[in-house]
Amino acid sequence: MIKLYLTDCSPLQNRDTYKKYYSVLPQIRKEKADRYLNVSDKCLSVGAWTLLNAAIGEKSGENVLFEENGKPYFENTPIKFNLSHSGNYALCAVSGGDIGCDIEKIKEVNMKVAHRFFFKEEIDLLDSLESEAQKTEMFFRLWTLKESFMKATGLGFRLGLSDFCVYFENGSPRVKQSVDGRNYYFKEYNIEKKYAAAVCSAAECDFPEKLNVIKL
Repeated sequence: MIKLYLTDCSPLQNRDTYKKYYSVLPQIRKEKADRYLNVSDKCLSVGAWTLLNAAIGEKSGENVLFEENGKPYFENTPIKFNLSHSGNYALCAVSGGDIGCDIEKIKEVNMKVAHRFFFKEEIDLLDSLESEAQKTEMFFRLWTLKESFMKATGLGFRLGLSDFCVYFENGSPRVKQSVDGRNYYFKEYNIEKKYAAAVCSAAECDFPEKLNVIKL
């Protein structure tokens, strides 16, 4: 079963609110937040782990280890998790199997980025759309789907964006890949029509229709 949590990190801009949530973070997450120079980035980092605390309890950092690619995981437990943040929002996905999530604020984008990193079929899809608004929306749909897949595999950006292809079958996202031979499943979410979000699971399961919104 997959659980998904979302929070608006804007309240963490308040110093007292930030201290409140920062104080219960594990040391490894405090150190990560401390490394950011920008206040907004600090807030997003704290907000993301606060979601994980909400999902599994405030002792979430006591047995966290890291894979070779830097992906965190829990020692001696089947629980898997993934975090993402963009703009004002943080997203957390928790599952009993390999899971990846990504959230991106939709903004103006240079389509040369797609031509550099996307698979040919994905570029063809973008080029087939008439308006710039449609192209921008599809770009971020593809980006979040691709990144959620990359994170679910555990390879992250060691896996090139052009090494696999996201496509749509009857409106539902699918992936063609030769990474590990497993099937992967997706669910997309829209947040305020300003953010694209996607979750990818290596196990067939029921994705929640709505995100659990945590207010800070």
